Amino acid sequence: MVAILMIVCLVGIIMIRPAYAGSKGNLTLTVAQTFDAVGKKPTPNDVFTYQLKPDNASFPMPEGSNDQSYTFSLEGTNSLDILFEGFVEPGTYTYTLDNITGPRPDYTSSRTVYSLEIWVTRELDTLLIAYAEDGLKAGSITFDHSYDSGKQTPPSVGSKPKSPIEQSRSGMLNAGTFSGLVPKTGDEFPVMMLFAFLLGVCLVVGRTTWRRWQ
Repeated sequence: MVAILMIVCLVGIIMIRPAYAGSKGNLTLTVAQTFDAVGKKPTPNDVFTYQLKPDNASFPMPEGSNDQSYTFSLEGTNSLDILFEGFVEPGTYTYTLDNITGPRPDYTSSRTVYSLEIWVTRELDTLLIAYAEDGLKAGSITFDHSYDSGKQTPPSVGSKPKSPIEQSRSGMLNAGTFSGLVPKTGDEFPVMMLFAFLLGVCLVVGRTTWRRWQ
């Protein structure tokens, strides 16, 4: 009986795994997204797509990766945990993460490209360091997006909106209200003919008068 109990205890000890088993050589990357909508309906599209790429094709990638890239989408204000597995050698593994969603009217979308470094120690402990485009370490990997259906295109730098009087004057000029102040090209021909005719008359009269005085 005692021998049987000893065998059961031994088998139980062998089958029980430590709580930290499986954490070696693995890392979980959390990507967050925020979305803020302002304006009336229809409800805007709040789904954005991202792409993770390794700097070396041999680096471990999350499950579901295709063609050495991992593409995923987030909806609204949300986050996603991405699991990396298979770090079996110490070293530094580098990746890039960016938003590949195309431009949309009335949207302000984050275009930050994150550079990721995963450090793996000899004991296969992992550490993630993320850098933003400015080279500074990022406290979190977050993409901020917003939508405003009433957003207007801002005026160019150095310009100011026209006053109602200026707009009125501009409209009058464009309508040709003051076009009579400037002679048209087609009116020049009759004026020149009249001037030439009068000049000819003056020459004839002057010549006749001069002959009489002689």
